[in-house]
Amino acid sequence: MTPLPAPNPWVPIARPIDLKHLGKLSEELGECVEAAMAFLGRRGDERTGGGKTYAVWLEDELADVVANVSLVERHFGLDLRRGVAEDWGDPLAHDGLLITLTRRCGMAVQAVSRCVIQGLDEREPVTGVVNRAWLEQRLGRLRAPIAAVIAAYGLDKDRIKTRATAKMAQLRAWHAMSAEGDA
Repeated sequence: MTPLPAPNPWVPIARPIDLKHLGKLSEELGECVEAAMAFLGRRGDERTGGGKTYAVWLEDELADVVANVSLVERHFGLDLRRGVAEDWGDPLAHDGLLITLTRRCGMAVQAVSRCVIQGLDEREPVTGVVNRAWLEQRLGRLRAPIAAVIAAYGLDKDRIKTRATAKMAQLRAWHAMSAEGDA
């Protein structure tokens, strides 16, 4: 058995504002997975316990992910072009798109969690990949399946954009209040 390399001295994220950005993104990714899987099982005008259609719930969660990814990208100065630009053209069956979206959300949660635990600019001990680069790649690779799901299911792109813009403004205000208390 090959021994593991000596661990580098991790520097976990300690600034509360950084943790709030990553924690909120992780929460929204999980909610998106929940909404996508519920949508996969229920279609049409069927309603959630909260009275929304499953399509509206999915639209809301996609918008929240888009907003939080944008905020994290700006806050940490990430370059999400590292995410592979994918041409989905006439891709998998629609259900395959939802499964791909949920998988990508899960992969993004892994990268977010590693950054919280080890630090954004630390290296993964086995591969040597810098966590920041991994986060950029994972978040960048969310964009294509989000766009593909919106198109494939005829979700309301304008409603998603409006909600994402409003969510970003709300979160900026929340983060600004938090930052004042963190100083």
